[in-house]
Amino acid sequence: ISSSLNNTNLTKLSKLDFDLTIIGRIQFGNGLSHVASNFIRNLKDKCKLNFISVDPVIDYREIEDSLKHIINNQNKTAGYVAILTDPLDKKNILKIPNSIIKIARSMFETTKIPDYWVKYLNQYFDAVAVPATFLIEVYKNSGVQIPIFLLPECFGSYIDKFFESDIKTKRNNPFIFGCSASLFEHKNHILLLRSFINKYKNNNNVKLKLHIKTIADIKAMQEINNIIIQENITNWGNTEINISLRGYGGSVD
Repeated sequence: ISSSLNNTNLTKLSKLDFDLTIIGRIQFGNGLSHVASNFIRNLKDKCKLNFISVDPVIDYREIEDSLKHIINNQNKTAGYVAILTDPLDKKNILKIPNSIIKIARSMFETTKIPDYWVKYLNQYFDAVAVPATFLIEVYKNSGVQIPIFLLPECFGSYIDKFFESDIKTKRNNPFIFGCSASLFEHKNHILLLRSFINKYKNNNNVKLKLHIKTIADIKAMQEINNIIIQENITNWGNTEINISLRGYGGSVD
């Protein structure tokens, strides 16, 4: 990054319309899509920024009016810094403007990131920001050579309703374990399901709810169904496996 600064024409920097360009997606009910909007929400009063969508569809259902003028701004010229909040796909990288400093916001629930991620990070970016401390070593050990720094998740006003909800004063009966995540191998739905069966099968006081929005792994979905049938889980009192394909609108007691 320092070398990028040393080679920069400061007169040119003073003429840029934006300090920061955010590249990502804004969609409803998608955890990843909140990253871009939260960057905008938290930084809009601290710097001049614009937004480039990697998806032609923008869903405004969770977007307050104070953010819309930034999202809809047709000026897509490069800011001094560009940060990609979407996955490291080539089509997303091609959306990044010619900013002076290019940062990837990246994460993967794993002990090794894909080789092509390593290639793209080293080739196209000046630094990578990760939301958890353990990922710094994961990315280093995977071969990432650019600077890696910790940037915790930016939470915005859209989660205020969760913090403002009443605090529970008693335990629910049955006690409910919940998992809300798209069905990818690295989300470990099958491991979770087998662990639950191993520990709580036949326990009428415990329930597991799997809330699946997107089925990205058909084989995993088939295996989940097979496990449920083979273990005959629905016959074990109140221990149930509830799979919802309706989106993230459901809740866990």
